[in-house]
Amino acid sequence: MLTGLVLAGGQSRRFGTDKALFTMPGQKLTNVELTVNRLQLVCDQVLVVTNPYNQISIQELVANEKVLVTADLIPYQGQGPLAGLMTAQEYGVKDLIINACDYPFLKVDAIKFLKNHPNSYLTTATAAHYTLCHLTLRNNRLENYFSAGNRALGPFLQDVCHCQPLNYQGTERELKNCNYQE
Repeated sequence: MLTGLVLAGGQSRRFGTDKALFTMPGQKLTNVELTVNRLQLVCDQVLVVTNPYNQISIQELVANEKVLVTADLIPYQGQGPLAGLMTAQEYGVKDLIINACDYPFLKVDAIKFLKNHPNSYLTTATAAHYTLCHLTLRNNRLENYFSAGNRALGPFLQDVCHCQPLNYQGTERELKNCNYQE
């Protein structure tokens, strides 16, 4: 079963307000709603991993029979994108497409592209987009990496999971990771 994993638990320090609940200029939906809608078109189910402060608001916006919303589990809270993966693994998720909620202009074609390329992450000429990836969680690789104190997603994908870079020909705007308000 293919699960869409929405990473919506960040602290949004650089952004200045909760990115997941923010509606970008020109958009009608919040970033988390856009991300969930995109993943629902491609995945069998969607898991949204939040922080404890935005969980209820996000649940009210997107939860349904196909979308589960949960906060990072307590031992992982505040520990970055790998915390979302650890939480997803606790829910039994194995095959997943990760889409952080700070890509509000991403098109569903990017998710379809990822679906057809397991164990890969999107890249462009200028950046690796580790929070746009298709990953299979196996054995204890994630737990071992996390328990060794590692928190970086990129090295986990590359060195532990052997994910391959996948060149995506999207526009610069589509692949803009919105860490700052415009």
